[in-house]
Amino acid sequence: MQNMIQFELDKDKAINAVLYIINRLGPVKYHKLSKILYFAEQEHLKLYGRPITGDQYVAMEYGPVPSYAYDVFKYELSDKLSIQNKTVSALVDPDLEELSVSEINAIEHSIVNNQNLGFQALVDKSHDLAWENSRKLHPQLLDFIDIALAGGADEKMINYIQSSNEKLI
Repeated sequence: MQNMIQFELDKDKAINAVLYIINRLGPVKYHKLSKILYFAEQEHLKLYGRPITGDQYVAMEYGPVPSYAYDVFKYELSDKLSIQNKTVSALVDPDLEELSVSEINAIEHSIVNNQNLGFQALVDKSHDLAWENSRKLHPQLLDFIDIALAGGADEKMINYIQSSNEKLI
């Protein structure tokens, strides 16, 4: 088995991506927020060969969950978010300086394509190639190559992701 492709987590970018989504949709349940973020990461990987936040995704029963963001939600680790009954609300506006135009576009794309999907539709949609492949591993982390493939990345982009990741090591 090849080495798993991972990226460095950018906590500020992760929080601001979450704040951006909430700013657009209003208070959001963990599940929907996690899936919108996941599909935004997929879109950005497919188009640009890098994720938005670098957060590691874990294959949970109801689909991929961003590890750092989930911990922030679960343990209320940010003074920028309010969490009640698994619903996340923003206490501040996102710092748009933390997000590039391409990242905002990928988040917008994900919001437009997923905001009206219900719980089960998001589960079904997120049980993709990356989620399936990660279920065979322990811990059940999703590989960014699989996330990119599940998002429709072509062979040229996959090669780019692999070669750029090797340079980081």
